[in-house]
Amino acid sequence: MSVQHVAAVNVSGADHSCWNGLIGTTPDLADDGMVVLGEVTWDNAIHYHEKLVKQPLQEMFDHAGEEQDDRTLLRYRHAIGIVFHENTHLLAAAGTDRKSSQSIYQVSPAIKAIDEGVREAFSHSNLDPYIDELQLEQVAPRIKDVVCPSKYPRFTPATVALAHQLGRRSGLGSNEALRRLAIVTPSALWPAAAHLLFEANGLHRVVPDRAALVARSEIEAAMKRQFARLADVGDGLLLTTRAKSVMVGNDAFAAGQRVTDRLRRQYGDVPVLDGVVPLHSAHKLASGNRGERDTSAPTDRGRTPEAGR
Repeated sequence: MSVQHVAAVNVSGADHSCWNGLIGTTPDLADDGMVVLGEVTWDNAIHYHEKLVKQPLQEMFDHAGEEQDDRTLLRYRHAIGIVFHENTHLLAAAGTDRKSSQSIYQVSPAIKAIDEGVREAFSHSNLDPYIDELQLEQVAPRIKDVVCPSKYPRFTPATVALAHQLGRRSGLGSNEALRRLAIVTPSALWPAAAHLLFEANGLHRVVPDRAALVARSEIEAAMKRQFARLADVGDGLLLTTRAKSVMVGNDAFAAGQRVTDRLRRQYGDVPVLDGVVPLHSAHKLASGNRGERDTSAPTDRGRTPEAGR
C-alpha cells in the first residue's frame, strides 16, 4: 500500500499525487445507510472499508502466489479497483493541490459529477496496467482474467460518453481524452475539457490570446450546464439511469461544440485540423491497455462525504 500512489502516477502520467501518506478506515455503514468503500478527505488522506477492501487485500498477500477461484479473485480485484479509484482522486498537475478545489467542489454539482465519473471511468478502464505496475499478478495469479463492473451508473456513463466524443473530435481516442482529465484536480476538470475541445476545433490558431480565455470559459459553461442535469437523474432502473446518463454526456459535448462552431464563424473557419497540441507534461498510455466492460453495479456504490469519494 505504500506505493499505491506511485503506481497511479506512473499509469496515468500525472505530475504527482497529493496523497499525504495516511490511510484510515471508513465506517461499516455511513449515517445514510450507505456502504462507503473508500473516500479521500480534503487533507489528502485515504480511507478504505475494513471488510470489503483492507481484508481482501491482506488475504491476497497472505496467500501470495496461490491459485484462487474466480469468486475470490473478483473480491481481490474489486478491492484493488477501489484503491486505484481513490488514488486517481489525488492526481494533480504540476504546482497544484487537490485541497484548493474544496470550496468550488462543494457548490458545483457539475464538478462533483465529472470528478466522480472521471475517476471511476479511468481507474476501471486502466485497472490492468495498474495491476501490472504493482506486479500483483505474481501475488494473485489470473487476477486479470476476471472483470468487475464499474460503479456510479449516474456519473460514469456520462463521463465515458463525453470522453468518447472529445477523443473522436480530437483524434486522441477516448482513453487518452479521459486520461488528460484524470491527471488534474477537480477544479481543473472542466477547464481541461474545454481546452481540449477548443484545440480540437483549431481555435487556438484563430482566436487571439487575449480572447482565448473568455472563449474557453464559454465552452466550459455550456458543457457544465448540461452535466449539472445529472443531479436530477435518479437511482431507478439501472438501464434507465445509464441511458439518461449517456444522453447527458452527449448533450454536454454537443453544447460545447455549438459554442466552438460559433467561435469558428466569428474568428474565421479553420480549413484543416491536425489534432491537439501535445501537453508537455503528459504522455499517451502504452498501446494494448485493456478497457473493461462499462457496466454498473449499484451494490458497489461508494460515497465520499467530503469529496465525492
